[in-house]
Formats: sequence, structure tokens, C-alpha cells
Amino acid sequence: MNNNIIKVYPAKFFHDNVVIIGNTEGLKKLQEMISAIIKYEEEENPVLVEDFTETDGKVYKIIVKKFDNDVIDEKWLDIPLHYEEDMELSNEDKIFLAQFLVNDLYKKEDEK
Repeated sequence: MNNNIIKVYPAKFFHDNVVIIGNTEGLKKLQEMISAIIKYEEEENPVLVEDFTETDGKVYKIIVKKFDNDVIDEKWLDIPLHYEEDMELSNEDKIFLAQFLVNDLYKKEDEK
């Protein structure tokens, strides 16, 4: 069984805190993912995906994407804010995020 337990609570409003709670195994796994993706240089904007467990035993994936575009690059403006003023992401934003994250994953699979 996967014992990498992580809970991520996003901000609901601007200036709210994002909270990450996890056991040692889960936090170490998340740290390893972040450390590994920072080291990637051979490809542009890599993506890593790992399985984590919620305390009810359900397994889900955490996706970490490195996006090293310059902070003034307009592509940053295409990515929805991580809070939405107590509103759900629009379907358009959800589709964009899914494509933004997953397209790189499919590219990697196609290269194999």
C-alpha cells in the first residue's frame, strides 16, 4: 500500500493560505518530486506525476510541472489563478489546465 499521505488545501480567496499536510513519507516524496523537477534541464517544462494516498485509502496523483518561462511572459497569464474568489474554475479553465499539464505527459509517451 502507498503510504505517501498528502492533503493539499488550496486558497479560496486571494491572500488566503495554501496548506499542505502530510506524513513524513508523503512529504519526503513530494520533496523528491520538487527536487527532481528543478534539476531537469534537458527538456522544456517537464512534468512529474506520482501517486499519493488520502487518509480514506483512495489513491490520487500529484502533478508537478516546471514552467521556467520568464515572469513577464504572457503564457503565465494563460494559467488560471490558484484561487477563484470562492468560485469553481470554469470548464474552460479546467480544460486548459488539463491540456497544459497532460500534453507534456502524452508527448513523453509518444517518444517511447
